[in-house]
Amino acid sequence: MGHDAFDLVIVGGGITGAGALLDAAARGLRVALVERADFASGTSSRSSKLVHGGLRYLDQKEFVLVYEALAERQILLRNAPHLVEPQPFLFPLFTRGSGPARSQAARAYARTIGLALWLYDLTGGLRIGKRHRRVSIPRALELFPALDPSRVASAYLYYDARADDARLTLAIIQTAVHRFGAPAVNYTAAVGLEKSSGRISGVRVLDGVGGRELTIRAPVVLNAAGVWSDDVRTLDEGVHPGTIRPAKGVHITVHRSRLPVDAAVIVPAVPSKTWSMRFTGRPRLSILSRGAAMAKNATILGVMLGHATPAQAAGIHAALVEGLRNGTLRPVVGVEIPLKDAPRSHEAVMEAGHHGKVVLVP
Repeated sequence: MGHDAFDLVIVGGGITGAGALLDAAARGLRVALVERADFASGTSSRSSKLVHGGLRYLDQKEFVLVYEALAERQILLRNAPHLVEPQPFLFPLFTRGSGPARSQAARAYARTIGLALWLYDLTGGLRIGKRHRRVSIPRALELFPALDPSRVASAYLYYDARADDARLTLAIIQTAVHRFGAPAVNYTAAVGLEKSSGRISGVRVLDGVGGRELTIRAPVVLNAAGVWSDDVRTLDEGVHPGTIRPAKGVHITVHRSRLPVDAAVIVPAVPSKTWSMRFTGRPRLSILSRGAAMAKNATILGVMLGHATPAQAAGIHAALVEGLRNGTLRPVVGVEIPLKDAPRSHEAVMEAGHHGKVVLVP
């Protein structure tokens, strides 16, 4: 690639960079991609494996974001059915308090969730071919036996999708390479930007295998490094801009026999509202917690299992945990905004004073 000139060079071989590579190549641009490690070695292979519209974003009035995400979900279901498939989600509703007030509050909450699911379906969720429905408590217990029947007031079932995230990323890169001739190389790290008359003229990269440094010529560099976008910007600006805050996810794996589940389940954790648990069951159980503080594995494991009511009901304790992945990161723009209020939409920035440099944050 050091001998060729391109219209665009992409830094970052995750799903964002892969998508940009395929899109640019399909439009006839001469485009190349470099990745410092394995393709999809970061967030794109350590996600919750979901392709969803973001039901909770409706509460933030992010209607356009949800519409776009559900449209993209349908494209993936159509184009890659071997990697993306429908996933049922159980949404149990729990009771609080006692007496008539308890029943009244449960009914009001059920109506609120029902309206939210109707809005989700009408925003684009129905494209999957199934709409949400209310299910009986016995049916909810069939899908997730660890639920406490004395606390379950009602339950809904709706549909999103799950994906083999790493394979999906690789498939998109392979399509760009084999169908459109766009070069993509891994173990090639961006180490600097070249400029001519104040404009970007290329990117310097280091061959992690051969050890040699070369320059790839291009008037535009797309920074698609996700959580590490600020690190790439530092190569050019000399200081860390601090615009990206990583949101952390933790996955715990136990054997399916300990906690059988026939649908993904969303269970709010108590008492902290910053935790949410998603239980999936093919072929093992994963518990995902977003917003977990950076801490040692033992501490995180204790906190998660202490807050996971269904895990407690099933007798899950630390000794039964077969694996814990502490470090799934996703980029969130805005370091001063509370994480729950931070925007989840993509952000593309053409940096002022850096003609030809674009930062793309998923």
